[in-house]
Amino acid sequence: MKRALILAAAVAAFAAPAWAGPVNLLPDPVDDDGRITLGELFDDAGAASNVVVGRRAGATAVLEASQVQIAARRAGLEWSNPTGLRRIVVREGGALSSGVLAA
Repeated sequence: MKRALILAAAVAAFAAPAWAGPVNLLPDPVDDDGRITLGELFDDAGAASNVVVGRRAGATAVLEASQVQIAARRAGLEWSNPTGLRRIVVREGGALSSGVLAA
């Protein structure tokens, strides 16, 4: 029984990328509560939107793109990193962080 569970877990871990849906990195990711999630980094993150991949303590946080890619894949998302990014900068933001300054 224990072996069957271990085998099932291993199969699921390796099969996860086959279920992955392609996503695109948002051009200007922002976070408003200090918990950086896949939904704040990628469009169409779906059920993986609430998966936390980092923390922001100040005005910005810098994430390693390779680690984000691994976390996304584990959550069932496929990000190919087509531009070869090494780091992702996430700014503090909220309702007014759409790139438009309030007057």
